[in-house]
Amino acid sequence: MAALAVVPVTPETVSGLSRRLAELLEQSESEGVQGQLPDATREQATGLVEALRRRIVRKARPRPSLALRS
Repeated sequence: MAALAVVPVTPETVSGLSRRLAELLEQSESEGVQGQLPDATREQATGLVEALRRRIVRKARPRPSLALRS
């Protein structure tokens, strides 16, 4: 039986994700038809944009002043 190694995944930085998205869009310029991205490229771009959104958006923290009011 083969052993599997578990390697922790290091989250990619915002700048790394941005760079990958920019490179993807540059490469796809010649592949698109009438300014539209090919489906495969659109799916990759959507994944990168979602990963960027998750790292950029701040989670709302409850405001203490509202918690005290009843």
